[in-house]
Amino acid sequence: MDENDPNQMVLELLKAMLEGKNSKIEAALWKIEALHSPDPVKEEIIEALRRLGQEQVAASEFIGELAKGHLDVEAPPAIASLGNYKQLQANLRQINWILDRIAAGDYGHRLDFLGDFERTMNQMVAALRDKDELESRLEKSELMFRTVVETSPTTITITDLNGKVQFMNPAGLAMWGYEIGEVLGRDITEFLADDRGRKEILNIVDRTGRSEPKVAEFLSLKNNGTEFWIEAHGTLMSDETGRPDRIMYLVWDVDYRMRLEKALEDSEKRYRTMVESSSSMIFILDTDLSIIYGNRQGYFTLNDGSNMTGSSMTTFLDDHSTVDMLKALLRSGEGVVMTKDTVMTTHASIRLWVQMTAQIVPFAQGKAVFVSCNDITNLKRTEDKLRSATRKLTLLGSLTRHDVINYLTSLEGYLELAQVRNKDEAIDRHLKKARQSAANILHQMELTRNYQNLGLMEPEWIDITSGVQKEMAGVELGDVKIISSLPNMEVLADPIILSCIKNVVQNSLKHGQKTTKVEFSFLEEGENGFLIIEDDGKGIPASLKEQIFEWGYKGRTGHGLHFIREALSASGMWIRENGIEGKGARFEIIIPKENYRILSPGSQ
Repeated sequence: MDENDPNQMVLELLKAMLEGKNSKIEAALWKIEALHSPDPVKEEIIEALRRLGQEQVAASEFIGELAKGHLDVEAPPAIASLGNYKQLQANLRQINWILDRIAAGDYGHRLDFLGDFERTMNQMVAALRDKDELESRLEKSELMFRTVVETSPTTITITDLNGKVQFMNPAGLAMWGYEIGEVLGRDITEFLADDRGRKEILNIVDRTGRSEPKVAEFLSLKNNGTEFWIEAHGTLMSDETGRPDRIMYLVWDVDYRMRLEKALEDSEKRYRTMVESSSSMIFILDTDLSIIYGNRQGYFTLNDGSNMTGSSMTTFLDDHSTVDMLKALLRSGEGVVMTKDTVMTTHASIRLWVQMTAQIVPFAQGKAVFVSCNDITNLKRTEDKLRSATRKLTLLGSLTRHDVINYLTSLEGYLELAQVRNKDEAIDRHLKKARQSAANILHQMELTRNYQNLGLMEPEWIDITSGVQKEMAGVELGDVKIISSLPNMEVLADPIILSCIKNVVQNSLKHGQKTTKVEFSFLEEGENGFLIIEDDGKGIPASLKEQIFEWGYKGRTGHGLHFIREALSASGMWIRENGIEGKGARFEIIIPKENYRILSPGSQ
């Protein structure tokens, strides 16, 4: 087949255009650039094909940029087939502008040029506008209620017109010593200690609305039978039509202040515990692990909302070790907190993963077990899926790497044979470069093995002091001295941390040029500890202190410092270079306080 045949050139262009690959079209266009025919018709056909090919390349590049979301790309001029695409581009620009305005909270824009889409879009804008308005009203209402309930030290009680309690705020519950379920529906007179007060409490409210609210003192009665004086006044509350339907009482304890402070302190402690655990299942267990109290979340999660008082917690626990943990906690006494991930089975036989936290608390005349359970079922499922996906990706990476290395080995063999048989020096130079490229690819594939394993191992407590000594024993130090003032310490990390420390030292030996010593030390500052590795080599310029941790810095193929930073990051740590150029390099591994522990004073 003659590649210089004009017909073949034209056919090649047509095939490239049908295939739609710009590189092939441009190659074919280049071939026919100088093609001419004495026949005017053929010459016109060649020119038309040349122009059509150029337009197709330009149109393809324009459409490709649109597909990538580059809406500001300029359309090639004078290409009729791009008319619809240009209109689409204009529409997308308009939509993008409108969405930007909506994101900024401006809902005063509509679409009127995209048929069915404009109806959906405009409905969405209207819904967002209504949603914002509703959320604003709800936020104001919630803020008002929260302010009254949570910040007011005044007891607030709301009853119907007959004095039946409909609401009581935490200050009131604390003052009288009840739980909310004990007061709802009760008569307000039941909180008073004498007949006078029971008769007058409803009369302090002006039901005509023509006079100021009255303030009166009453002898009140706590839940435990203790009598104390209160001051109260009542105000009518109206419904949305303006008709009075409730009474709001504001009540103050005017008895002994010390007793009030103690009651508020106990109430605050109870309130804080419940608030901080409000989204959790909360139980109080007797010493035999029977349920004394359970919150609403616990009852609904485990028992369809039915009361669980008296039931044994062990009937909902699948793991006997969790029962053993609770029994051990009872033996240990107060101050001990135990946490465990365990499985619970609900009344409907649904298995749930929970994170259980338990501790001993004072209760009545003895002690009880306070248990808080957070449902982590979805988290466990996600972890299982993540582990499965990681295994699959690891397997795929291993298989791919294995195949690529095999192909590279074959390629290296063929290149070596070609180099042996080749006599042309120019070709020999190309073969050497090809072999070096193959070697570089092989090195990069080996590097992916290290990155693949990052973060897969569970962190463990690593003996850094003895670990560093063992790692240094395997390093070719020459005349370089190793000096360590590390304390006897452990670090919670991936075991690869020791290899990272070793690689930092090897980096100092390789690039320090005049290095004579490498020193290890440790210091604590704020919420972090700093494991320091410093040498007396040439140091690192200030402009390069971050670049040395970048992938492929100065064409390096090992990516040593980049890999070290990534490996340490997987364990929640960080590394930086903080030395002075000309005096030596100083690498600081920053370790969060919770990730290290000093076992004893002194240094090894």
